[in-house]
Amino acid sequence: ISLLNKTTTLIGLLKTIRVCRLLCLPRVGRKIDRYSEYGAAVLVLLMATFVLIVGLHMVR
Repeated sequence: ISLLNKTTTLIGLLKTIRVCRLLCLPRVGRKIDRYSEYGAAVLVLLMATFVLIVGLHMVR
């Protein structure tokens, strides 16, 4: 009976962890969305810098 009780407790704990993970997913999604916006801005800045440098070398 002790083994059954421990198994039931373990299954309950795993279900609780699964529910907590599902509740945290929207927060993770928002963070990823925020960082993807920053990533796009950094990419545009890097491309602009590259074009500027290449343009300066082409003038010479």
